[in-house]
Amino acid sequence: MKNKLKQIFLIFIIALLSLSATGCGKKPSPVSTTNIPTNASGKVEIFTWRATEYEDLFRPYAGVFMESNPQVQIWYDQQGLKNYEENTTENIAEDFKPHVWSIPVDWLPDNQKKLVPMPDGLLGENTRSVDVIKEKILPGGDNDIYDSIIFDNQVYALPFTVDTLAIFHNRSLFRKALERWQQAHPRVANSEPSEEELRVTKLLTGPPKTWNDLLELIPLLTVRNGDQIEQAAIALGNVDNIRNADDIVQLMIYQNGGDIVSDGAEKMAVFKSSKVKENGELFYPAREALSLFSSFSDPTKANYTWNKNMPDSVEAFTTQKVAMVIDYPSFRNELVEKYANLYQNLDMVPISPVFQVSEEDAPVNFASFSVETVTNAAKAQGKVGLAWSWILGYMKTPNSQAITQTLLRPSPFKSITEERAKQSYGSISRQSLTARVTYKRHHVEFDALFNKMIRDVTENGQPIDDAVNQTNKLIDDLLKKP
Repeated sequence: MKNKLKQIFLIFIIALLSLSATGCGKKPSPVSTTNIPTNASGKVEIFTWRATEYEDLFRPYAGVFMESNPQVQIWYDQQGLKNYEENTTENIAEDFKPHVWSIPVDWLPDNQKKLVPMPDGLLGENTRSVDVIKEKILPGGDNDIYDSIIFDNQVYALPFTVDTLAIFHNRSLFRKALERWQQAHPRVANSEPSEEELRVTKLLTGPPKTWNDLLELIPLLTVRNGDQIEQAAIALGNVDNIRNADDIVQLMIYQNGGDIVSDGAEKMAVFKSSKVKENGELFYPAREALSLFSSFSDPTKANYTWNKNMPDSVEAFTTQKVAMVIDYPSFRNELVEKYANLYQNLDMVPISPVFQVSEEDAPVNFASFSVETVTNAAKAQGKVGLAWSWILGYMKTPNSQAITQTLLRPSPFKSITEERAKQSYGSISRQSLTARVTYKRHHVEFDALFNKMIRDVTENGQPIDDAVNQTNKLIDDLLKKP
């Protein structure tokens, strides 16, 4: 992909309009650039590389930062994920760029040696950055969000948002399912609805809250023509035509009380481990998760609704071949941008909390998000403090509130998310409070092994315990690999 480096210029009158809209009108304190190399125009350059986020969001914040630091020029490069990690690694090795690098959170352990932690004192005189960040950023479930960005008691990254898996559903297909049921079960004239009709009507008012509710919905939403599935209830049960299949299975393992990788300094794969129920009975969270996940593509099971011949889950959703998909809040933006004929704005995309095991138990969710980091290229050029100050400029609380509100995605800041969680529309923000994050080393191989485990069960007929034990060993070896 040909990269187009884009310099962020901000005309003053546009800046005034933008600043009032975003709440970033207060100037940050100038940052010293003494002894930092400059370009031919006498400017200290900060190169910011991102994969998928939007340049327009950063214009006002770059404008404010450059107005306060007229000796600084911010450059922005939106590259896309293809070869993103490889291209960046090559540039950092040459001490060239970028200085600020946005990456998926599960890339952090593999790239820690390429990064420079946030210096102490940037968030207040005589303050330790790790103490302030722990105070302000969401901890997540089991402190996973903290643990994903803090290594050796130093802050290596800041989350841009905290995206959690959620349910997207097609309201029209739910309405049609209710109409089909009512036509097949006509009510006697002037009679009250039966208990069964009330149950079905309640089920089809929106996406289910628990996995058991989902199982009740499967036959209502699935439309078959003989052995062929014409419309699926939900995209679950395979790997290759379901986006985020590995994340979904990991979520299910966490929800069953399991873990993927152990805590502590020495990381080990632990998802093959057993747990003990309150009644003393042993059970295996990964076995339970894979058994349920694979059942959705098993023609011998009652909840069969998907198979490998179905289109990609995104295509299936946009062509009304599936009633529900599990994806991240960023999927809303994708739907509005690529399928404007179906969704004119973000508010038109129904999004709901992901299924839980029980409404009574504490919810368990799964997060994947991008983080902001500073690279060794900044260190080589004496720009570490400046680069982190630029990140803190657009990541401070009011700016995060404006950006995440524009994107309709959860903020990483505790104060914002806790406030939004109190609102009637705050269900997705609430999920961030209990979000788990999986630690990965050699993340490409890690993901490939996890996907292979699912594929071996769902398509190749391998017994679940064999697949889990084999993959647990392979990932354990991967975690120990230099």
